[in-house]
Amino acid sequence: MIPVYIVEDDRSQRESLEKIVRNRIVFEEYDMDLKMATDSPDKLLNYLKEFPKSGGLFFLDIDLQHEMNGFDLAVEIRELEPLAKIVFVTSHGELAHLTFKHKIEAMDYIIKEDRDSMINRVGECMKTAQHRHFREKETDENHFLVKTKNYVRAVPLDVIMFFQSSNVPHKVILHTENGRLSFYSTIKEIVDQSEFFYLCHKSYVINLKNVRVIHRETREVEMINGQRCPIAVRKVSALIKMTERE
Repeated sequence: MIPVYIVEDDRSQRESLEKIVRNRIVFEEYDMDLKMATDSPDKLLNYLKEFPKSGGLFFLDIDLQHEMNGFDLAVEIRELEPLAKIVFVTSHGELAHLTFKHKIEAMDYIIKEDRDSMINRVGECMKTAQHRHFREKETDENHFLVKTKNYVRAVPLDVIMFFQSSNVPHKVILHTENGRLSFYSTIKEIVDQSEFFYLCHKSYVINLKNVRVIHRETREVEMINGQRCPIAVRKVSALIKMTERE
């Protein structure tokens, strides 16, 4: 489900936009939920930190009567939610070019004055978000998303050998068929990302799709590219049974 957020300081404008969004969700039967409509950037950011969703659709005003304007807020949202879909709904058409300066990659920049046009464009943004959401779900089933401060990279599951805890706190190393990637995460978070990921050791998560053989005598699992990972004593028998089923 796509969470939708509205940040607008003018109460009447906020309630109007909220009504547009709710009506479109009902009439089009979108897989969306209006999580928050607020005048407070701080309230939104605190919520996103507490409940990360890896995405969402955000309708933001520019002038929020706050030390943080809509552009600043969008930058913060992008840091927390790299896959966020951001739409500006504002009276300040002359500021549209600043979306490029801030490198926000906004989905749309909607001017409030023409209500009919605003309703249509909000609806189009929701339609596009819904379509992309399903495309992303299809991709996620066959890819692992590596998220860093500067990019999001979709790595095909077929080329992933294993994940290893890094010596750097809260960092993980992803070993692929021919390379490796380092990013911030934990082994515990990784293992829940796919049914094919298996915690064979406290510091290693392997991809069951790419196991070649289990070496019982040395308690190691060999991947199809020749790399090996240790197996915890209590995991050996269970892993052998799992790979036999594969």
